[in-house]
Amino acid sequence: MVDTIPGPLLDRMEIIRLDGYTEEEKVAIARHHLVGRQLERAALRADEVVITDDALRTVVGDYTREAGVRTLEREIGRLLRKVAARIASDDVETPLSVEADDVREWLGRPRFFFEAADRTAVPGVATGLAVTGAGGDVLYVEASMMDGPKG
Repeated sequence: MVDTIPGPLLDRMEIIRLDGYTEEEKVAIARHHLVGRQLERAALRADEVVITDDALRTVVGDYTREAGVRTLEREIGRLLRKVAARIASDDVETPLSVEADDVREWLGRPRFFFEAADRTAVPGVATGLAVTGAGGDVLYVEASMMDGPKG
């Protein structure tokens, strides 16, 4: 709580905010906690399905965008329910392996797209960051060239 720090002390401090988990932390949390809980809820045993770390990274990057892991747990649960339905209806070999390339088949079209690489590959485009009390957003600033007045 920055509000409780006296003003003179706050002026001499550098505030570093750590608002959420990194991608690697989310993958580790998913691997050690969320997958096990969702396996149990989907009535699956750990030897029936294997989710690779690359698949978890794909879920984190393309299907969730939050500081915490609630949506990540929901998406893992959704994925495992579909795996359970496939195991129950088809004659598939277990353990069924979920790779990064398979995530789109299980969860559908990605919800988020990292467009900064595509947008800034064009000459004349720079990125900026707008920060507000309610969050923030990435801004793309584009420069264009036009003829000036003659003379």
